Amino acid sequence: METTTKQDKLLFFGITFAALAAFIFIINYVNPITGFGLIYIFLLAALMAGIITFLKYDFTKISSKYKSINPNLISGIIWSTLAIMKWVKYFNKDTFDWVIASLFTIVAIINWVGFFRKSDK
Repeated sequence: METTTKQDKLLFFGITFAALAAFIFIINYVNPITGFGLIYIFLLAALMAGIITFLKYDFTKISSKYKSINPNLISGIIWSTLAIMKWVKYFNKDTFDWVIASLFTIVAIINWVGFFRKSDK
């Protein structure tokens, strides 16, 4: 079994941060984005390095607590949120969003039905 210490995590974060910062700087140098300065490069690299470090070391510990949760709950929440956003956009007189809003609503309903079916057992 592999053990990790805080120093391992910090070293991995530092290496990942440096690599991502260099990569983002090169991309911004080749194809500059207006208003995307050096501070944003470091913030974006730190955020991405933090997420990658979290996924590498801590994801299995945290996800093991939630394995018994029905995945339809999370999916239902996400699809319901997307459907609500599309319906609000449609009611604000945007064109053709009723089709996508209807599809999102159907998928959300299917997920909620699956969640409540499994939670009753």
